This record gives sequence, C-alpha cells and structure tokens, in this order.
Amino acid sequence: MESGGNLRAAVFGVNDGLISNASLIMGVAGASADSGIVLLTGAAGLVAGAFSMAAGEYVSVHLCDRQDARRFARVKTLRSCRGCAACCTTASA
Repeated sequence: MESGGNLRAAVFGVNDGLISNASLIMGVAGASADSGIVLLTGAAGLVAGAFSMAAGEYVSVHLCDRQDARRFARVKTLRSCRGCAACCTTASA
C-alpha cells in the first residue's frame, strides 16, 4: 500500500509538471532562438515540477493519514470511556 501511494504521488507530479513545463518552454522559446537553451530549460523545468508536485502530494497523503490515526485513537478512547474524568478530558483535548 505504501509503494502505491508513492507511485500515485509521482504520477500526479509528472502530470501537473507537464502543464507548467509546456508553458515554461513556450516562454523561453519565444525569447530565445537557441534550441539548446530551450531543451535545457525544458528538462530542468520538468524535473523541478515533477519533484515539487510529488512532494506536495506525498505530504498531503501523509498528513491525511496522521489525521485519520488521531481520529481513530480518539474514537477508540471515547468508546472505552466509563465516565472517569481522566480519559474523558484526554479524549476531548
């Protein structure tokens, strides 16, 4: 399951990176006639965009997992509570 989440993050990163990279390439191509500069800019933009989007997706997925774990722990505490002040105040915090 963990590798599937990482693969998903990479796919989303590449997909979103292609849109911004196409815009970057068109802008540089319009400003410079040198094909080497356009190619280098495109490659650098593709790598940077893919890593940026993959990192954002990775953080998003893991924060969501942490929130789910906290909710589960809180529900588990509330279900086991018998009305004592200790666990009820801990669960509501």
